[in-house]
Order: sequence, then C-alpha cells, then structure tokens
Amino acid sequence: MVGSKSRLDHHILDLHSGLKKAESTMLIQLRTGYTGLAAVLRTLNVPGFETGICRCEIGRETVRHVLVHCSLENDRRDELRDSHGILDVETLLSSEKGAAKAAK
Repeated sequence: MVGSKSRLDHHILDLHSGLKKAESTMLIQLRTGYTGLAAVLRTLNVPGFETGICRCEIGRETVRHVLVHCSLENDRRDELRDSHGILDVETLLSSEKGAAKAAK
C-alpha cells in the first residue's frame, strides 16, 4: 500500500503527530491496507465475509474504495479532497493534513 519503505522515517512519524491513539491506529491500517474492511476479512476467510463486497454493492470494500468510490461515504469525501478538488489516496495518506482527515 502507501509508503512501502523498509525503514521508518521521520516523515511517517510526523503523520501521526497530533493524532489520538485510535486515529493513529486507523492511519496505520489505512496506509498498510490491513484493515477490518470486508475485502481483507474475506481474504482471511473470516466467517460472514464470503464476498468482500461493500455494503454499497458498488465494489470490493478496500481502502481505495471507501475513500474514493463508496456511495455511503459521499458526505465525507469533499473534506478529503485537496485544494484543487483532487482525491488521490497515496497523496492523502502521505500528507499530515490529509492523513489526519482520513484517520478520523
């Protein structure tokens, strides 16, 4: 997923400054892709997640889907866009301002 560097650098640590513990945990999950979203739970063969499809039924419930495409998150999506109206997952999760918004 985002930031696949093998070493921890200060930029990554800076993304977590000012976040509550739960928000920091969510940011780690969003950046690594290891979340409690249906697509991951399906991959892990968790009972009740036979398809990995999102509740919106548009696609697989992944980090990208929830942040960019899911119709159930339309109300939050505008606040995740950058100043140019663009919503790029990698950019969002790699900037302090975007990471804080996505983690909430």
